[in-house]
Amino acid sequence: MKNNFNKKRNQFIFILLLFVILYNGCKTTPVQTGRSSESTPRVLATKHFDEGIRLNFERNYRQAVNSFTNAIEIDPSFQGAYTVRGTAYFVLEMYHEALQDYDKAISLGPQDYTFHTTAFYMRGRTYIELEEYEKAVNDFTRLLFSMPLSWEAYKDRGIANIFLERYEEALLDLNKSIEINPNNKEGYMTRGSLYAKLADLTDDINIKNEYIERARADFERGEAF
Repeated sequence: MKNNFNKKRNQFIFILLLFVILYNGCKTTPVQTGRSSESTPRVLATKHFDEGIRLNFERNYRQAVNSFTNAIEIDPSFQGAYTVRGTAYFVLEMYHEALQDYDKAISLGPQDYTFHTTAFYMRGRTYIELEEYEKAVNDFTRLLFSMPLSWEAYKDRGIANIFLERYEEALLDLNKSIEINPNNKEGYMTRGSLYAKLADLTDDINIKNEYIERARADFERGEAF
């Protein structure tokens, strides 16, 4: 099974992340002090953050990184800027830089639920890209403690387990992912690939044929979406 986290799909993931951020209104309200709220570090940093979001929608990822960096320089505790800059690095396939940002975002604690959990999820995705599959499994497992209905986390943990040749665990994860989200195209396609792999590994003709039929059924379901 080949890692199919290609650049085009990475860009799609990033756009989805931005929609999640905007949908949840993930802007931190500045702490009120004696100064004008328009001059607080968080407000000034948020202006650069918003500019980075706009640039990402325009697919100007490198310029967006600069905007998020400006936000971080003004407010080094701006968790969202680390998370989203990390994901911009992910799109640019700069995975080690992405890891550093996700590590920092996670180290800041659950300031913001969406940014914190997104950092865990995307760090797991990054570990898959870097072929550090055990670390990916650990991050998805930690994420599932707080988000037990995350079909994406189950799916991607299943992918990491396939690379680790833990096929039974991978199958359980993919089954759960599809149970939570029956319209999960990649879940069906990945499980189909796993069934095909299991068919290759057995010499029992009856079991082999059963896996082949299951693989065919999953591929047909996946292609239907």
